[in-house]
Amino acid sequence: MSGTMDPNQFASAMAAYRDAMRAYIRCGNVPVDFVKQLGAGSQSMNQLGYHQEAYEVIQLIMKGTNYINDSTERVIQTYRSWKAKASTSSFLGLWRESIDSYEKTINLGEQGAYARIEESHAELGRDAVYEPTDHRELGSMHGRVGAFGEARESFSIAEERLEAVRHRLDHHTHRDESARLLNARAIVHADLGEYEEAESNALSAAQIQEVLGEEKPGRFLQAAIDYVTAGRARRELARREDEDYTSSFEAFDDALRVLDMVPEEDRDREHSDRESEARLQRGRTQILDGDYDAAIEDLEKALSLSSDFNLVQHAGEHRLYLGEAHLELDDPARARKNLEEAVELAEGNGTPETLWRGRYALASVHRAEDRPEEARSELKKCVETIERLRSQHLPESSKISMLDLKDRPYEELIVDLCQPRADGPEAPKNAEALAYAERSKSRVLTERLATKDVPAPAGVPEELVAEERQRAGNLRALQDSGSRGNAARGAYDLQAKVEEAERRLREVREKISACGVRGEEYVSMREGAPLDYAGIRNTLASTRATIGPGHEPYTASERAERVVLVDYFVAEEKILVFIGRSDFEKPRAYEVEVSRDALQVWADEVFAKVKTCNYENLWDLQAWQSEMGRLVAPIEECSEEGDVVWIVPHRELHRLPLHALKLGGRYLADRNPVFYTPSASVFRYSRAKNPGRVPETALVLGNSLPRTRPLDFAEGEAVAVAALFGTNAYLRNRATKAVLYEALRRAGGEIDVLHFACHGGFDAEAPLESRVELATSGGEEDEQPDLNVEDVLGLELKATLVGLSACDSGLSKIYPGEELIGLTRSFLYTGTPSLLVSLWSVHDRSTGELMERFYKVLLDPSSEDGVATRTSKAHALQIAQRGVRSNGRFDHPFHWSSFVLEGDWD
Repeated sequence: MSGTMDPNQFASAMAAYRDAMRAYIRCGNVPVDFVKQLGAGSQSMNQLGYHQEAYEVIQLIMKGTNYINDSTERVIQTYRSWKAKASTSSFLGLWRESIDSYEKTINLGEQGAYARIEESHAELGRDAVYEPTDHRELGSMHGRVGAFGEARESFSIAEERLEAVRHRLDHHTHRDESARLLNARAIVHADLGEYEEAESNALSAAQIQEVLGEEKPGRFLQAAIDYVTAGRARRELARREDEDYTSSFEAFDDALRVLDMVPEEDRDREHSDRESEARLQRGRTQILDGDYDAAIEDLEKALSLSSDFNLVQHAGEHRLYLGEAHLELDDPARARKNLEEAVELAEGNGTPETLWRGRYALASVHRAEDRPEEARSELKKCVETIERLRSQHLPESSKISMLDLKDRPYEELIVDLCQPRADGPEAPKNAEALAYAERSKSRVLTERLATKDVPAPAGVPEELVAEERQRAGNLRALQDSGSRGNAARGAYDLQAKVEEAERRLREVREKISACGVRGEEYVSMREGAPLDYAGIRNTLASTRATIGPGHEPYTASERAERVVLVDYFVAEEKILVFIGRSDFEKPRAYEVEVSRDALQVWADEVFAKVKTCNYENLWDLQAWQSEMGRLVAPIEECSEEGDVVWIVPHRELHRLPLHALKLGGRYLADRNPVFYTPSASVFRYSRAKNPGRVPETALVLGNSLPRTRPLDFAEGEAVAVAALFGTNAYLRNRATKAVLYEALRRAGGEIDVLHFACHGGFDAEAPLESRVELATSGGEEDEQPDLNVEDVLGLELKATLVGLSACDSGLSKIYPGEELIGLTRSFLYTGTPSLLVSLWSVHDRSTGELMERFYKVLLDPSSEDGVATRTSKAHALQIAQRGVRSNGRFDHPFHWSSFVLEGDWD
């Protein structure tokens, strides 16, 4: 078949084919040659772009394969028909049908088709890479619909299978398939926000294909695809780092360069499609670069070059980018037309990356046309799409990276919901805005904490809780086997097993939810669901029902502290402050006119000062108060002196001591006990893990022969803290990781307090290497003597409090989705309910005084003022900080405000 296909001729030919097929089926024998003839015809139709017609032919083939008498040929032709259907479905944009067909193809292959092909034909060349190619194509289709975990698994299997058949392949074929696999991985890496990996894989693929193109010019077309992928990755890297797009444009120019290397006589429809893709992505980059006229020119050229086949694959992106360009050119009517079409295509094809971007851009169009309700609706749908992407089971690093550049819809929606309305500061939208703020913060941490067993709620049968834990464990085991890329035979049906495990887990959780409010709360925690305001109010109310020594309820004469939530959200031009209390039906929301850039300047200023440890040149407190004091001003209106203030920071606020700002001329830390959590949702896990008793046992390490400078006062601190618990501290060359592990092993992890009075360090470039510096075992140099983030994750620890009297121990690197990576997060992972950590390099003398006061008050509330009252960790820290300030040498916040209580306050 060649040239233009006449529809009437095709219909006539199909009628003849159907008649022949029916006749063969009646006879009970469909000739193999007839099936092969139809298969060759469908292949030619696909090459010419007649995919719908090819699909009809393949459907006819599939009816006849069951009637091939030769068993070997029956298996082979059935396999090939499903593979053809999978490929043709992808050409038609039927991604999910393509996935189903590729899974059936692989099923048939592993049940014998691969072996039959090899035995009967001993085919070499591309035919020898059936199995790796099938898994690669399946992975690419999974990537199209945003199923990134399944995509990565398929690529791992493809890589393994390619290596297994390597000995049967010529050099060209093996290199070609390797490069195709590299590019498929690169595309998924890019969609996950892993741009460095995407660029590396794509460039490696391009270099391979460019060399192969010298032998077979058709490989230049694949090299062009690889360079386009690399250009996309470079563009998003530049956008994230706020750099120029020069290197991205260079990659697109490389794509056009290799296309020019294809001889004129070999240039066909596919060549035009590859040029279209390069111009499409270059146009997108020009939009970001602000050259909108050039963008329109490239995008229109891309459309004119693209075949109908290629448009099926890329029409959504074409319309999305054209819509964005027209929006920037202040042409909302054209922008809306293109974006609505992009959204329709993305919904129909199931391509979530295009869908969320299209909805986000449509929200901007609606705002430009003064239609705020429609804009808000699109933003909510955009966030829902992102939530579906983030809900899948992926390695933690991939999940965090995937959220890169996806935070803007959350921000715009939250700011919009908080716009002043006629009903004042308690407008109904504030609760919704706070719920979206929670959905944008530390979700990966929350989901990780959800995998830890939490105490069974009262009123729920123990057997139900035990069954829920067992089923949750079974599901995690299946998911983890998939994330490792399990390439065992039959791995294609892993998804079915996961779905069945999910169904069984849902069933038992529904039974637990039916047991009442406590059951519902338990299920919500186990699912890692972020808190809405109703859940936050319940949490705030539950903090009043505290328990005392020996797990006995406090008496009526003992004050049940009120907790006030202060939840921050940092937008580009202002900071939103949400304040919640158990008696506030709706949260109050306040706007503080401090920009993100100004906040960054202050964070850098404070840390530039404290990092020098130059105590005579600390930050300007007057400027600090005048410029940043507005951040805590709303607390005065919503709290009383003595209320416990629960702060949930955002962005650079994680680095700043907000409790060192003043209300009514007094430091917040002096007016109120203060504690912090990464998100409101994280607090309930810390709360659930707190046994609610005064600590009795401690493991203390101090002055661990630091490689920088000795910590004489820290050694005294360690001795004093250990003495309060009736034990001895491990000092100097005994303060080792081996000693720590052995002590925890002997105690079975049952240590109430783990305290380090050692040097520490935060590594901003490699936050997993943030550490507490410990001594080398036996005084000799170990390969890694320090306790770093990964070491902490491996600890068997049941402490109620970890004290990190170490420099920078509370610092974390902030990743997309407000995920914090550092020592604090790792200890929270282990189930530690409370941590006392520092924000910067501390002074060991003032720190020693603060720590000794803190533990003394925690263990004996009457030790400070002679009056026996109940004292929480937050109260103990408040009293200790007040005591340090009373020493005239240490009254500057540098000395006392570095330490913050993270997790549960009680």
